[in-house]
Amino acid sequence: MKKFILLVSLSLFALNSYSQFHISTGVGIPTGDIKDFSSYQINLGTTYMLESESDFKVGLSASYVRFFGKNDADFANEDYEDLSWFPLAAVINYSLSDNFSIGTNVGYAIGVYPDYLEGGFYLLPNIGYSISDKIALKMSYSMISISSGTDSSGYEYASSSISNIGLGVAFQL
Repeated sequence: MKKFILLVSLSLFALNSYSQFHISTGVGIPTGDIKDFSSYQINLGTTYMLESESDFKVGLSASYVRFFGKNDADFANEDYEDLSWFPLAAVINYSLSDNFSIGTNVGYAIGVYPDYLEGGFYLLPNIGYSISDKIALKMSYSMISISSGTDSSGYEYASSSISNIGLGVAFQL
């Protein structure tokens, strides 16, 4: 609950900077270590970009990422848990033209659910296409790199890469 309150607080803070505030949402296909346990991913994010006259823009981002667990009928009818993180990141974007941009988010993803979920390094490179002044489509690859550790039940796990290929839309307010 504390993490949710933090996300809402960051979003409200960013609303004060109305013209540089973006809200985004997207879906993804899991890849890497999580593809056997998750069927799809969704995300919701907020970004604040600092004013800039150049083609390079920098900012800050906060988002919520959720991987939905699979029902694995081939393996003892086991259902896998949903997993969710709260990534906080620095953002850098470069405008290739009026419509195309490339960029990346780099930061740390805080484990949200389940409680024992570890956080890790967060990376989200993306390509954007502006449909209008206020709407852009984004194609991305996101990755959360988690070090090895032990969960609350004493289960030891190895380091893993939680990743996906995604498609989303961003709205500038």
